[in-house]
Amino acid sequence: MIDCSDLDFYYDENTPVLNTLNCRFEKGRIHAVIGPSGCGKTTLLYLAAGLLSPSGGVITVDGEVPRPGRERTAVILQNYGLFPWKSVSANLSLGLKIRGASAAEVRNKIRTVLQELGLSGMERKFPSQLSGGEQQRLAIGRALVLDPDLLLLDEPFSSLDAMTRERLQDRLWSLKKDSAGAVHPGMTIVIVTHSIEEAVYLSDRIHIMNSMGSIYSIDNSSSGPEYRKSTEYFGRCVQVRSYFERQAGA
Repeated sequence: MIDCSDLDFYYDENTPVLNTLNCRFEKGRIHAVIGPSGCGKTTLLYLAAGLLSPSGGVITVDGEVPRPGRERTAVILQNYGLFPWKSVSANLSLGLKIRGASAAEVRNKIRTVLQELGLSGMERKFPSQLSGGEQQRLAIGRALVLDPDLLLLDEPFSSLDAMTRERLQDRLWSLKKDSAGAVHPGMTIVIVTHSIEEAVYLSDRIHIMNSMGSIYSIDNSSSGPEYRKSTEYFGRCVQVRSYFERQAGA
């Protein structure tokens, strides 16, 4: 889905951020990117979204150079990006209306996403009337209503309390997997996080960046809410922490 080949990025010649980065984010999986502050995690996300252009090397999304406004790429930033003067329903419908969706399609998709994210009955509320967790679910819903094949999230749960963060992690995980398979088949999710525990719980593959903008990737296998309570989960957190400490110091 996302391929990086000898990818470089720097703001000026004295400020390199990514240095000959080579990595791959396979389609249909949840990927977590972790690393120390300033190592280029968010920059990599912006490059994948087409919001920045590389200084050297190549990055492609589904075989094409990423561009701003790619219809099937959705980005959720730390501040949620909600319009405070628009209701929940209006926030959800904005992208669909811009794309020219019919009134019936808008209604159906909004109803589905509200149910999926536990926001039914809140259609007329405004963001200021929602809790932090509800605002984050609304931001995720505004992305999902557009049927993305690539969902990019930049530390989406960092400002939430521990229990709310865990509930939203469960919801994000459930977007991919249910008893019948995948809720959103083929969707690739890339989440930037500082939390090793979050990376291990959510992802199929963990990408550990170091301070030089290089990356080391390991397979992971999250199996849902009960996984967080298992000895396997704690063991994997310890393993990833060891990898992280070695890479962060590289």
